[in-house]
Amino acid sequence: MNHILTNPKGIDAVIQKIQMYLFDNLNWGEIEVYGRVYKNQSKDKKDVPEAYIGKNEYKDVLINDTKNGSIFFIEGPKHNSKEGIRFTNTVKIVFMLNLQKIYPESVHRADMEAQMKAIELIRKKTWFSFEKMEKGIKESLDDFYTENLKGYDEHPFHVFSISGEITYNVSCLTN
Repeated sequence: MNHILTNPKGIDAVIQKIQMYLFDNLNWGEIEVYGRVYKNQSKDKKDVPEAYIGKNEYKDVLINDTKNGSIFFIEGPKHNSKEGIRFTNTVKIVFMLNLQKIYPESVHRADMEAQMKAIELIRKKTWFSFEKMEKGIKESLDDFYTENLKGYDEHPFHVFSISGEITYNVSCLTN
């Protein structure tokens, strides 16, 4: 399912373009694709990534065993601008996948196939300036509590992230 916003603005508008492009072109079956997530505290005071779903409600975006995977975006803390109209921000796209569900015919761990497909699609878009790819839960979710996710770095699961810069406009004339 692709969780999109109605009439997104600023960075959310650019993230949603990438989000929709990935959802339409990955062909990985039942994946959950979210836009920008928030760092919220869980009941036990741990920082977790959650998507806002409306009416003061948030949803956990981490991989769900019933789905093929989860994809979401983490914005960096600094939004840089020289004139207050065009901004840049470092964004991390996190992929939490069940490789057996995405590549059921594969007799090996298809982590490289998943990474290459994601990189290939993202590199084609001018909205995202590719900087790096990181593998593993700790590297991909470094700002969040991950101790409860240790098994998700082992087959059939795979976690990786692609980081890059997004440029977006904040102006009533450009949004």
